[in-house]
Parts: sequence; structure tokens; C-alpha cells
Amino acid sequence: MGGGAAGGAAAGGMGAGVAVAAVVGVVAAFAALISIVNAAGQAIYKLGMQGYETALRVSQYSGELNIAKAQLNVGRLMRDIQTAQDLSKSGANMMRAIDKLEEVLRPLTTEILSMSMTVLTKAIEELTAVMKASEKFGMDFMMFIDDKLNRAFPQLFPKWGPPQNNQPPQAQPDFLGLHEEFAKRAIAKPP
Repeated sequence: MGGGAAGGAAAGGMGAGVAVAAVVGVVAAFAALISIVNAAGQAIYKLGMQGYETALRVSQYSGELNIAKAQLNVGRLMRDIQTAQDLSKSGANMMRAIDKLEEVLRPLTTEILSMSMTVLTKAIEELTAVMKASEKFGMDFMMFIDDKLNRAFPQLFPKWGPPQNNQPPQAQPDFLGLHEEFAKRAIAKPP
């Protein structure tokens, strides 16, 4: 009898796992469906807005479109007036609260801004001084390294300037045989 109960519990556990998997599958399918509906809704909205913008643009050429545009504008104006009336008390109270908040915050923000500008000014001045000192140090360091390398490896780092020992500059090898052709073209005068 105990084995049957254990087998039933195992089957019940397996059934619970299948039920959970089924619920997860349904939720995933529902999420995919919502995503598809959302994408379709956005596409329809964009298409509708393109049609609306086109109708507004060409309404000057059609009496019917022009009348519809005027009615739309009047309807929007009437809705704005109604919204203003509906929000007048609560909107005015909110604006007064914002005004009081700004009245309290303005001195604090002004003082914080003033202090931060003072700190930033000092930081910029210090940074400028450090950069000037670093530039001089960098130039001195590079000259030191250049001098040490030239002394240690003169054959690797020849001094810049005219050829040494009065030797003429070396011509570049003419691998493609084009030097003579280029010289002819440089000398030839255009027709």
C-alpha cells in the first residue's frame, strides 16, 4: 500500500510539473500575442498618421478636406477649453504649489550653484597650471630621452638636418622603371 501512495505522489508531482510547464507556455504565447498586437497597432497608427499628415498638406486643394480640417481644429479648441475649465481649480492649485516650492528652492539652488562655480573655477585654474607644468616637464623629458638615445644609438637615430659628411642625398631605387617617364612628363610642356 505504501508503494502505491508513493507512486501516486510521484505521478502527482509529475502532473504538477506538466501543469507549470503548460502555464508557462500559455503565458509565453499570450506575451507573444500581445507583442504582435502591439506591433500591428503601432504600424496602423503610423500609417494613419501618414494619411493624416498627407490630408492636412493637401487640404488646401479640396473643399471637403479643408472643411474637415477646420472642424478638427474647432473640435480640438473646444476640447482644450473644456480641459482648461476642468483643470482650472486643481491646475491653479498645483501651479501655486510649484511657485511656493520654487520660492523656497531658489535661494538654495542659487547658493549651491554659486559655490559650485567657485569650486569649478578654482579647479579649472589648478588644472591649467598642472597642464602647463606637465607640458614643460613633458618637453624636457622628451628632449632628455632624445639626447640619451642619440648618444647611445647614433646609428639608429640620426640627427635631422642636411646630409652629414657632405654626401649627396641617395636616389630612391627605380623598381618599376618609372623615374625616366615621370621626368619626361615633368619637362614636357602641355599642348
